[in-house]
Amino acid sequence: MKIITVLLLTLVATVAQSQDCDEFFVTAIAGDSITNVYWGEFRDATSSPEWEVHKVALGGLKAQQFNGMIIDYTQDLIDIGPASVVLLLGTNDSLVDWTNPDHSAHFAVYTDSMGSILDRLDAAGIAVILGIPTPMRSLLSDTSAWADAGEARLEILYRPWLKSEAEARNLLIVDFNDVFVSQEGWEDLFPEDDGVHPRTEEGKFLMAEAAADAICLQYVPEPGQGLSILFGTIFLAGLGKVSSLDP
Repeated sequence: MKIITVLLLTLVATVAQSQDCDEFFVTAIAGDSITNVYWGEFRDATSSPEWEVHKVALGGLKAQQFNGMIIDYTQDLIDIGPASVVLLLGTNDSLVDWTNPDHSAHFAVYTDSMGSILDRLDAAGIAVILGIPTPMRSLLSDTSAWADAGEARLEILYRPWLKSEAEARNLLIVDFNDVFVSQEGWEDLFPEDDGVHPRTEEGKFLMAEAAADAICLQYVPEPGQGLSILFGTIFLAGLGKVSSLDP
């Protein structure tokens, strides 16, 4: 398998105007309900380049469910044969048994399952971009303790592990957390009654632009051709800015 290594320096790019993205190739986004949220905007954001775009996403997916569906889940992506895929999982896992301060057992299931997914996609020659989970908005009510607990686990466990795994595997990341928290008043990009899903139009657009930016950096001219990219981060994608090298 041919490997191309790209060293990411500080870049400024506009997704729709990226020359490398104007040619036809197959790409996909994968995840669960948050991926479903920004799917329409992602499809629109990639409509100018001649991309064939796909989605493989479920709602409420958690790592303990992977044991029964991990082969089917990843096989759906393999069958599509995308040159590149943005994979975003972890938010639902952070909320499992949220009142229990010991999350270690479930987190171990999550990391093992994610490792299996990444191994299978790598063996199939699919270039993976790891999505860093979006922030959870505190609903400022007596019922928002679950969101605060989930956000704490994301910050302490999930986001650091995903970044470390990306570095170990030389994968590009798209930091959806930074995409939001870099925006003043980012909480307003989430509906008032939902601290998890960025269902506002601007929120969905920010995620779509971030994903499209990342895929443009990881563009593979021929579907199935392998690609390795030195660990980097995409942020401020909604402003059309791309930066990298977040160690």
